[in-house]
Amino acid sequence: MKKKKMFISFMALVVLFAFAQMAMAYTVKLVGGSGYGPYQTGSGGEFTLQPDVTLQWVLNSYSTLAKNQYQAQGSTPNFQTFCVEDYEYVYANGTYTAILNTAAVLGNVGPGGDPISVGTAYLYFHFVKGDLTGYDYINPGRSGDISSSAYLLQQAIWWLEGEGGSQNSFTTLVGGAAGKVDNNGTYPVFALNLWEPGHEGDFSKDIYGNYLWVRQDMLVVATPIPAAAWLLGSGLVGLVAIRRRMKK
Repeated sequence: MKKKKMFISFMALVVLFAFAQMAMAYTVKLVGGSGYGPYQTGSGGEFTLQPDVTLQWVLNSYSTLAKNQYQAQGSTPNFQTFCVEDYEYVYANGTYTAILNTAAVLGNVGPGGDPISVGTAYLYFHFVKGDLTGYDYINPGRSGDISSSAYLLQQAIWWLEGEGGSQNSFTTLVGGAAGKVDNNGTYPVFALNLWEPGHEGDFSKDIYGNYLWVRQDMLVVATPIPAAAWLLGSGLVGLVAIRRRMKK
């Protein structure tokens, strides 16, 4: 009976560890010729994020088209992304603490989280795969150009997230307002909650009511689970086999 309890406890720890990967604090940096990315001007993406070594596992999900192939970044791995929120800001060449989450930390609901919509998740997932209908990967244009792919996709994401934005050909792909319901795991798309380093979870405001430490929420595809969690899972399988042998 004691061995059974220990075994169940270990299983619980493995599950908790896998979920803990979501709560880990990573570090990301904005890179590119403008300090945001080669195709970023004005508000919104495409942004280029350079993840630290502990977050580089997400790059396995990204097609070449969704990585920064437009401007040489040396050997530093990076990926292209878009903003979730309209009135949150990041700065050129900024380095931030990033928390992997299923929701934006503020949105239009204040502290507590605003889940990513299924329409946003669909659009970004297919952007990452390199097969998003209507997106010009070779020359996406700049986000300050209202006729560019980058501008239209960012506006669609903001509209789907209730952040203003506008409807266009990308919102049509997800059925318009039908795409505003919560993703709830339909696509492996998450928000990277960006904070000023050392201030994660701090919702303090200045005298004007502006959040001091909250920065932008940006999209990321996160699959498969990190290698550390996989190794623990593999260890669990091994323990199951050992326990069966002991029973025999």
